[in-house]
Amino acid sequence: MKSTLSLFRKVLILLTIPLFTYGQTLPEVSLSDLVGDPNIKQGYIEVPMNHNDPSGKKIKIGYAIAPSRSKDPGHPVILFTGGPGEFTVKNFHNYKQFPLVDEHDLILFDQRGTGYSHALYNMGPDVFKILCSDLSLTEEYQKMKNLANIYRDSIQDTGLDLRYINTTQNAHDVGMLMDHLDYDQYIFMGGSYGTKIARRTMDLYPDKVNAAILMAPATYEDDFLTFRIKNYQRALNLTFQKCKEDAACNSKYPNLAIDYVEAIKALEDSPIPATVDGQTFYINPQDAMYMLRYQLYTPQAQKMAPAFIKALKDRDTSSINASQGFLSFVFDAVNFSMNISIGRYEEYNTSITRDNIDSYYNDPAFFPSQLGFFNAIYFATAEWHQYEATDDEINFKSSTIPSLILVNKFDPVTPPQNGYDFLKDLKKGQLLVIDEGGHSGGGNCQWEVMNSFLTAPSVPVSASCFKLVDRRNGWE
Repeated sequence: MKSTLSLFRKVLILLTIPLFTYGQTLPEVSLSDLVGDPNIKQGYIEVPMNHNDPSGKKIKIGYAIAPSRSKDPGHPVILFTGGPGEFTVKNFHNYKQFPLVDEHDLILFDQRGTGYSHALYNMGPDVFKILCSDLSLTEEYQKMKNLANIYRDSIQDTGLDLRYINTTQNAHDVGMLMDHLDYDQYIFMGGSYGTKIARRTMDLYPDKVNAAILMAPATYEDDFLTFRIKNYQRALNLTFQKCKEDAACNSKYPNLAIDYVEAIKALEDSPIPATVDGQTFYINPQDAMYMLRYQLYTPQAQKMAPAFIKALKDRDTSSINASQGFLSFVFDAVNFSMNISIGRYEEYNTSITRDNIDSYYNDPAFFPSQLGFFNAIYFATAEWHQYEATDDEINFKSSTIPSLILVNKFDPVTPPQNGYDFLKDLKKGQLLVIDEGGHSGGGNCQWEVMNSFLTAPSVPVSASCFKLVDRRNGWE
């Protein structure tokens, strides 16, 4: 979908996208400098690159512990963040403010391949530069493919085998971290992809886990692109319905679904030059849908998504620029090389062709274009490596660990069905489906419910502060 940019300008854009700007490996700053307190426990543990070969090559996993504010704390909490590839330890000073630290030590660690844990060269900054440019779907894919090949080769030159950047290896890293720290038992708290590592660790080391809190549960999907397409359509459809049913929203945006299609199609010939994270970002149709998807991520999604569609239709660059803080956060918060390593190993269906993918976009009411970034990354990383997870690695076992599952009705990434799927194998699980937008969240109510659960993990949790769509217990 070309814009009216001249051929000369288009060539200039393609030539000026940097081919390769290395991300960091292990950060130069030490963990003790980051934490800023020599009395706080932090450091590295050494783990096998491949836990099936304990005597082979070793890598380091970084961790830090925010000590409880209580003189008599409960079981420590291990935080499993999302991504995959989200930076965790560098945000130590934010996480130590969590209300749970009132009663528990909070253990932070970086997933292997990111942050302080043998970080891969991060292609994220260069991916962002590609997205900023006004490219067709084909051009975007070609640039992504070239970039991915360069990063893959450079990472492999360091001696790291990309097939071992996966959830099961991450779970074994956590097992070794638990042994190293030598607490009696642990509470797991995971969000999004972090729930997947937490569940795998629960299966591998059940005696170490006292209870688990699993927010926005991430299941193993057959294919990481098709499930994003389906979940985007689902969340957008629910958003349109919610706005139509709400008198104030319907009055303000009476033709929201129509405006959505018209606003995006108008970008085919006239992209909007916006500013994201200080850089000019040419918003063409596929970029607009990618940006809208991240509006659906936020807790204020039911307000922000309609407002963003209106801003696109009105070409209101001031509002568009102001709405993209979350997109900037995503590219600052995740190691994309690690991210695609997980996707390629665990959720990549090699039998799917471009024609198959096109068929998922066959509803013009939701797909006036395609999710360009995800399309480009999907096909560009086909050659990232050629390894796939075994059936044992992508199926959870039955567990009797007391678990609380929280999922939002309007979540565009991990829909309520994921919660029901998690509950099937958690015989002492409790599921709360919350009538909210966004990918996780919940504010003060969330902490209140968590504390209620941790006080008595094996009895129905008090959740009166939430507006619930459904609640289920695994023991029913």
